[in-house]
Amino acid sequence: MNQETLINCFGHSFHSEPLINYIKKLDVKYPKNPFIDDEGFLSLASASNAEKNIHLSFEGANDSYPYEFGTPVKTTKSDDEELILMGITIEVNSLNAVFDLKIGDSLETIISKIGRKPNSKEKHPGSTDKINLFYNFDNYKLQIHLSSKNEIVFIRAKQYNKSEKFLQELNSLIKEQKKNIKAEIINNYDFSFLNNWQLENKPFNSKLTSLLKEYIGDLNESIKKRSSRKIYLSTIKLVKQINKLNAIHNLIETQEREDLCHFIEESIEKTGFKIPSSIDITEEFRLW
Repeated sequence: MNQETLINCFGHSFHSEPLINYIKKLDVKYPKNPFIDDEGFLSLASASNAEKNIHLSFEGANDSYPYEFGTPVKTTKSDDEELILMGITIEVNSLNAVFDLKIGDSLETIISKIGRKPNSKEKHPGSTDKINLFYNFDNYKLQIHLSSKNEIVFIRAKQYNKSEKFLQELNSLIKEQKKNIKAEIINNYDFSFLNNWQLENKPFNSKLTSLLKEYIGDLNESIKKRSSRKIYLSTIKLVKQINKLNAIHNLIETQEREDLCHFIEESIEKTGFKIPSSIDITEEFRLW
């Protein structure tokens, strides 16, 4: 049994058949005191084998897990609320890790075993000489904590949450879009939807109109550079600007939100950037 086998159980109930047999072999006990939220649902829990330094992380199946990760892969037939596996940490070589990584492996060994450099790295909080390496794989992310000697201290695997999955899908989409960007700049934009709002707030209307005109200008600059990344960044810039404007005036409600999202999506598509119906490109940053 190895950590990759446990990773395949991400999204499974602590009590589901595929996972419970692995847990028995690890001699990990069901958590006695999982955290209960204000509504009485199981929320967070961990299960460990202190001697083997194996730690499993769980979220509640009825509350926190769906909110963070979506529908669990497998639960039991019981009506009782369950805890769903979403993370694994190992600190000693009592359990074979992914890519046969070992506690104590050097940075060079890590790169050699995985076959590539990490997607990112950062200093460990509160430390100037210890770093965390981060690898992204299809179904999970891997954190490798290195000592000041650049040797593995612990390895942590965790499944992607909804936000991370969305960003992965979005980044793949952006990379694919460069070939679709048109050469023609946007001239046929229409702000007339603003007149239908009947908002008697001239400062808000004036500022919003200015932001939308600036956005169209930014899109046209992105078209000239054939940059799908700049189209996305310009869109996020606009969304954040509208966030700040609405925080002051608090005038954007359902109709206004729908009109703005439609205008943004229509403007993006005029560049040639194709947005799948499953993606709301503004959702990650939009506060209105």
